[in-house]
Amino acid sequence: PGPAFYAAWYRARNPDVGDGNPLLHYLRIGRHRLRATSQAAHEAAEAARRLALGLDLPLPRQRIAIGFTPGGDAERAFRSANIAAGLAGIADRCQLLWPGEAPAGALAVDVAPGLRMTVAAHNAMLRAAEGLGASLYIAADTRGFFAPDSLAALLRMSAASGDRALIAATDFPHEHPRLPDPLTFCTGWAGGGCLLLPVAETLRIGGFAPGLDRLAAIDLSWRARQAGLEVQTCPTALYVGTPPAPGLEDWVSIDLLREGHLLARLFGATEAEEAIAVELRRVGAPLPEPQADSLARDPAFADWAHGFGFAPARW
Repeated sequence: PGPAFYAAWYRARNPDVGDGNPLLHYLRIGRHRLRATSQAAHEAAEAARRLALGLDLPLPRQRIAIGFTPGGDAERAFRSANIAAGLAGIADRCQLLWPGEAPAGALAVDVAPGLRMTVAAHNAMLRAAEGLGASLYIAADTRGFFAPDSLAALLRMSAASGDRALIAATDFPHEHPRLPDPLTFCTGWAGGGCLLLPVAETLRIGGFAPGLDRLAAIDLSWRARQAGLEVQTCPTALYVGTPPAPGLEDWVSIDLLREGHLLARLFGATEAEEAIAVELRRVGAPLPEPQADSLARDPAFADWAHGFGFAPARW
């Protein structure tokens, strides 16, 4: 049917074609499942993915800091981080951070009172990581834990970007449905149980916005893309055991609507702001008070076309 589609090769690679027409199978099923159309296309896609994941790079040896927030099994999370750091060859360069009085094995970091705990904690630990000479900071949820090879995968992928990317590990087994690019793994925003941040670049763009909580990673990702950073997800770095994302009826709560209204206002998204305001008025909830914020935001990098998913979704 054309120079980019080899029917015999496609049929051999995809037994579910059966006796059907290979081209029709590709148009109806294969392209949606990112199946290659020829040996050359397959090899080119594999090469692009290897490049994005940094699979052919040596393991970097820089100093990193991992900041945990309370609420889960700290001992298990710490143990998994130490195992993963050992396999990545950075056991002596990996510092665990904890907001407030720290459990054994972590460095205590003071958190300013009166701010949202998670956001304030990660901003404080980012600044502590800078003081320790760490080039990368990993925000981690103690409700999950690192798969043994996950740190090595994150570090290689970060090195492939020149350490200029926000990279989310893959939550397992409850993966987030946002759709990454199949070759570069770039995505609209990065977040979840484990998020790698380049320390200097993240602080340069202002860190997490203090007025946000559940949408703080989305706001940070949009500002990172605005600053020329990549935003990616790493399919080979698993962060295990974080709770699944709630269903839509649970996820879009009044508190989240209020936060979404604030996010829309910060990005100058007038239509989204008004649409959310209509819904808040419908349920009798007050609109959030305007908050002072000096962080630079460009509406062009915000995605309001996909509702409160904030990115294209796979399901």
